[in-house]
Amino acid sequence: MTTTLRNFNVGFTVAELGEYLIAFIFAISAVVHLANPYQFLDIVYSMQLVGRTTGLLVAMVVPALQLVIGACLWCGIWRRCSLVVACLLFAVFFMVHLFVWIRIGSVDCGCFGGLIESTVGARSLVVLFVMCAIAGLLGRRALLERHK
Repeated sequence: MTTTLRNFNVGFTVAELGEYLIAFIFAISAVVHLANPYQFLDIVYSMQLVGRTTGLLVAMVVPALQLVIGACLWCGIWRRCSLVVACLLFAVFFMVHLFVWIRIGSVDCGCFGGLIESTVGARSLVVLFVMCAIAGLLGRRALLERHK
């Protein structure tokens, strides 16, 4: 039995690759933050945007939400909802980075813990804007597919 290249199928669309990218980013960030919650809490406090109680709540909820979104997108369940929430979360991250950059300047964003050195600044704003746009476009596409 021979297989020809004509029958070769990669099996992924560009949209699915975008969903996997978002899932991977959220999953890595969540695992790093859940593995060292005090480091993430310290980063939340260092951004000086919320008080102690709200900061603690943010440090508990955000990694869990990222993990759920990542798992849902990776497994292909609740795609529409996950993409909409991912877009909103990227938009919130964008606004947080913008406010921190204006108020404090360039500081460690802690997005991936110690895995990747990343600072709040123009580059992080561009990356977050692009990720928000990707999630938004994929979410819109998923919502439109539902109505077909």
